[in-house]
Amino acid sequence: MRSPTDAFDELAALFLTEDPDASSSAAAVLPAVQLLVVGHAPVMAGLWLAQYADLLGRQCGPTGLIRFDETEVSLEILRAGGRRVGLDGSPTLHEAIRSAARVVERWVVRADPRLPHASLLNAGADQIVLMTGADARRRA
Repeated sequence: MRSPTDAFDELAALFLTEDPDASSSAAAVLPAVQLLVVGHAPVMAGLWLAQYADLLGRQCGPTGLIRFDETEVSLEILRAGGRRVGLDGSPTLHEAIRSAARVVERWVVRADPRLPHASLLNAGADQIVLMTGADARRRA
């Protein structure tokens, strides 16, 4: 079984290395990649992740949300406007992302919180977003 760190490294390589099949045109626009770091969030943080990605989808177009958890990786596509991503059989993470990239204009990646912070910062994201909540009430 691969560790979440291995899957994260594979994903980082996918976004950071050139695709030999891609056009070398300077006009090619790469989708934005946000690295989402979840701090203290009320209730279940997973619900807030989807809400955040959906908000980005409404504002910026089709958004892919990739979540790395302890033993698995999940991919959701939000606000795709009816466009479908064709996946046959049991695709690898690499194949699923390549298929989704035909539709997705922005990626949000939530890394496994157990990854070292240096790995997260060196992942090459366009933005790093800290998602956290605040409790305004002070307890004595």
